[in-house]
Amino acid sequence: MKKMKKIGFDIHGIIDENPILFKDIIDEFRDMNYQIHLLTGSLITNKLVDELKDYDINYDRLFSILGYHRKLGSEMWQDDRGWWIDDTEWNMTKGIYCKNVNMDFHLDDTKIYGKYFDTPFGYLTPTYNIPRDLEIKGFVDTNILDVFNKHKGDYFKFNIN
Repeated sequence: MKKMKKIGFDIHGIIDENPILFKDIIDEFRDMNYQIHLLTGSLITNKLVDELKDYDINYDRLFSILGYHRKLGSEMWQDDRGWWIDDTEWNMTKGIYCKNVNMDFHLDDTKIYGKYFDTPFGYLTPTYNIPRDLEIKGFVDTNILDVFNKHKGDYFKFNIN
C-alpha cells in the first residue's frame, strides 16, 4: 500500500502573509496528490475558516495547538491577550502532530518549533526582511524541494541546511 504524502503549512505568519503565493504552492502540492494540513496556534473558529475561504486555500486537515491542549486537559490560562499554556508544551505540539500523522514536511515561521521536529521542517524568516529566507532542516523529498525552488524569487530565497 502506497503511503499518503502529507505536507503542513502554518497559517499566521506563512499563508496570511502572502496568500496568493501560498495558494499557488498548496494547489501545486494538491495536484501532486499531497494531503494538505494547516496548523495554527489559534482555536479553530468560523472566523479562521472564513479567512481560509477568503484566501481560496483548499486543505484536508486543520489543526489547532490550543484545541489539542484543551482536549488533553493541559493546564491553560487566559489573560487580555489570549489563551496560554507552558512554552515548552506549546513549542513541541506541532512537531508531535506532524510525527503522529507521518507528515512529509512542515513549513512555519517559528524557528524554535524546529527543535522539536523529527519531521523535515522548513523555517521561513520574518516578513520584515523581504526576501525571506527559507531554511530547511532534515531530509526532504525532491518533489517538495522542486516546488519551493520553482516559487522562490522576490518573496523568499531558498537555503538548504
